[in-house]
Order: sequence, then structure tokens, then C-alpha cells
Amino acid sequence: MTVVKQVSPQLRVAVIGAGNVAGHLAEALARVGCLAGVWSRNGNHASSIAAPLNVPGGAMSDLPRDLDIYILSVKDDAIPSVSAVIGPVAGIVAHTSGTVSMDVLVRERRGVFYPLQTFSSNRQIDMSEVPFFIEGSDADVSETLMNLALCISSNVRYAGSDIRATLHLAAVFACNFTNHLWAIAEDILRREAGCSLDVFAPLLHETLAKAIECGAGISQTGPAARGDIHTIKKHLQRLDGLREKIYQIVSQDIMNNNQN
Repeated sequence: MTVVKQVSPQLRVAVIGAGNVAGHLAEALARVGCLAGVWSRNGNHASSIAAPLNVPGGAMSDLPRDLDIYILSVKDDAIPSVSAVIGPVAGIVAHTSGTVSMDVLVRERRGVFYPLQTFSSNRQIDMSEVPFFIEGSDADVSETLMNLALCISSNVRYAGSDIRATLHLAAVFACNFTNHLWAIAEDILRREAGCSLDVFAPLLHETLAKAIECGAGISQTGPAARGDIHTIKKHLQRLDGLREKIYQIVSQDIMNNNQN
């Protein structure tokens, strides 16, 4: 784990929300001593995150209005309404979305505090390695959010709405779509070979390592990369429905890329 600096104990931060991102952020902020508490529309859910961290937690009606930063870690379409519930505060209000402009927060001191990672409640994440992308309504807000993020992670940078939207789009391909393809592979292995996905662990690790170290495009292997139409046809004969279409589309895209 990378060692990151400690935040000033005077900075008091509220996490608003009770989902996976909120839970991980709350833990990280508690470790550096600036978590004032966790609040959400469902007070019981917020309390379940706050209690193990020994901080206050509850419903939005209990939210203090004198904190330094309010981090909204809620669904994208709920950001405006939750911001409205907070009401007028002197502190910074920032959301954690990769796809929503900070301007949905109709207030003077607003920003974005976006951690680029996949979060699950049952998984431990080393937040010191998670990239954070920061935006603020002015230089002071940006600097404050940047300094807060640097207390959690060693990988922090500024990014406006367009850059964050691009990062989020690319992350869907790199993470969500890739995981779905693993799920397809897992199902095929289980049903037709009696194996689990762990038989692919060395393959998956090496594929990722090559993509990061050498570049994903030039690291591409497989029948489509080498133009092996005979093998592709054999594979397609064993597939039907959407999986057949997925195989065809991805294979064609790989072949197109190799021709460029």
C-alpha cells in the first residue's frame, strides 16, 4: 500500500449515500481522520456504514449544516434532489459521478470527487492506488478537493466533465464489458467442460499485464488477430443467439483493427 499524507484534523467531511462507493469512501476518509459521518435518505443504511467507523450516521434530516465538505455518493439521477435536500451550506458540495457535470449542483462552491474504480461491498480496495479525478467551481474549491483526495490516494489529477465522460465510457469497455465476457466464458466452461473460471487465472493475468505494459492493440492474439477464418467458423457453429452475434462482432472488429 502506498503511504499517503494525513489530512488536517480540522477538515470535516460528510459522506452522503449508503451504496458501495459511499462505503469505501467513508472507510478511506475515516482512516485519515476527517470523516464527520455518513448520512443518506435511508438512515438505517447510513448507520450501518457509520457504526463500525465510530462516527455519526443517520437520515438526511440529521445532517449537520456546518461541515467543510459534503460528498454526494448517490445515483446520478438523484444528485440534484439530494443536493437540494442539503440546502444552503458554506461548505463545498461535490458528487462522485464520472458522467454528470458539477453544474447540476446549483450552488456557488461545488465540485466533483470521482474515484475511477469498480466497488463492491464485499471487496477490500486499496484506495491509495485508486485514481481520483477532481473538478471545482473555482481554484480554491479545486485545491481543497485535490488536497483531500491526496490524503486518500497517490494518484490524483484534475479533469473536466468531457474528460470524465470519456474515462467513464472507456471504463465500461475495460471493466463492465470485459467482466460480462468473462461471465460468458465462465458459463461455457461450467456447462461444457465442467471447469470454473479459475482455470483461466494465468491467462487473464497475463492478458492484462501485456495490455498495460505493451498496449492492448499490439498485444491482441487469437484466431481473429491472425485471420484464422476456419477456427472462427468452428467456434460460431457452437454458438447461437446473442453469443454468436457477440463473437462475430468482436472478431470482425479485431480483424478491422489489424488491417489498419
